[in-house]
Amino acid sequence: MPVFYTVRVPASKPPEQPTARPPSGSPSSRPALSATAARLASGTWRRRRTHRRRMTGLATCVLGLFLLWRLAVHTRLGQALDTLAMHRLTDLAAFDPSSISVTHTVISFGGLAAIVLAVALLAVLRGRWQLAIRAVAVLAGANLTTQLLKTFLLSRPDLGIGWALPPSLPSGHTTAAAATAVAAIMVVPPAWRTVSVLVGTAWTGFIGLTTLINGWHRPADVIAAVLVATAWGFMLSPNESGPIATARLRLTTLTLGTIATVLGALGVAAAAIRLNFSGLLVEPFVPGIPTTRVLTSASGHGGMGIVAATGAVLLFLGLTALLLRQIDLIRSDWDGRA
Repeated sequence: MPVFYTVRVPASKPPEQPTARPPSGSPSSRPALSATAARLASGTWRRRRTHRRRMTGLATCVLGLFLLWRLAVHTRLGQALDTLAMHRLTDLAAFDPSSISVTHTVISFGGLAAIVLAVALLAVLRGRWQLAIRAVAVLAGANLTTQLLKTFLLSRPDLGIGWALPPSLPSGHTTAAAATAVAAIMVVPPAWRTVSVLVGTAWTGFIGLTTLINGWHRPADVIAAVLVATAWGFMLSPNESGPIATARLRLTTLTLGTIATVLGALGVAAAAIRLNFSGLLVEPFVPGIPTTRVLTSASGHGGMGIVAATGAVLLFLGLTALLLRQIDLIRSDWDGRA
């Protein structure tokens, strides 16, 4: 009897389609980074960006100080413009009779000692001894640098603009105020650093304007003081991490600082152009004897004096806000973003 067998034939597989390879160098052709490697790569990039911001800020302060000294002190037009703005601002002294006593009380040896202790204590209460040392170094270093620059390095030639006086650039009072603002930004909790920028700008502006109104310094002196103090801030400010202020508050600081700086620069430039073509600087001068025509115009009873003074004040306040804001940006967000 015949025997029948059932044979199962395997189903044939469809021919395999060739897989298209991604072009070399595309993101899909590179092996995926592990989570740890990605974090390390991202952290390295952020540290480099923070380092670039720190070095750029420091270089800007140093170069800006040198250019300011050369233009405002070593040129006849610069000295005349600086004097013009100062004399116009001294007309406001009658409106603030208490400013002298307030400034002398706060920016004195006793006042500075109290500020140093308060800044160091705040850092210590946060458990940050190293931060306390950094903040005190900013206060001491900025004030010492200003005295060395003013006494030994930044000379002031007699160009017949105003009476021959000792060098006054940078301002010591404004340096102390700006260094206090920088130290405060460093030691407060990260969430309050942007608020400290606004408060520090107002505080530095008050002390700087007081020295201008009372005729102790010229506008270039107070701007130079801010450059000195913030230079130390860029050198020693730590890369903090923690929650940050709202983006709206940070944008407000940037907007106000930029508007004030641009308007101030335009005002100073307009006054400089007008003064240069006014014929006031063509009068021959004898060293030690001020040029009468320049001093008469610099008394401030005219549109040129108002424009020069307003532009100088806006430039001072705007640069202060922008530089302090850059120190605030040497930090990390809550999730580690720089």
